[in-house]
Amino acid sequence: MNKPNHGLKTLLKYRKSIEEQQKIDLTNLMDKEQIENEKLNDIKESQRLIQKKLQTNKEKSCTYIAYLDGLSDQFAMQKNTIMDIKDKIIAKRQQVIEASMAKKIIEKAQDKRIKEYNQFLISQENKILDEMATNRYSRKDK
Repeated sequence: MNKPNHGLKTLLKYRKSIEEQQKIDLTNLMDKEQIENEKLNDIKESQRLIQKKLQTNKEKSCTYIAYLDGLSDQFAMQKNTIMDIKDKIIAKRQQVIEASMAKKIIEKAQDKRIKEYNQFLISQENKILDEMATNRYSRKDK
């Protein structure tokens, strides 16, 4: 009988590397989401400060209003960017789950082969022990 992990070792190594790469990609996307959220918070803070200046100044400067409109546009674009990243994160999580499941299938197959190989070895050992016992018994009869 073949060795228990014959052929599966390389495949398992490959599947593990795929899973690890998917996890790294997911981590990178999550880091990117965090950075984009920080940018969004910066835009919110800038909007808050400009609105505060507009409230304290009696004269409403066209520059402040134009800047505030620009910040509103940036805010909307940043929200869209974050939503796109969140969609990518969801897809990447699914890919990580699929890669993990593919790896587990190979691990289970490898475990099954090991158990079968151990059963084979035990049965071979039992055959040898039975043969030795039969030979001893037949020698005693003579």
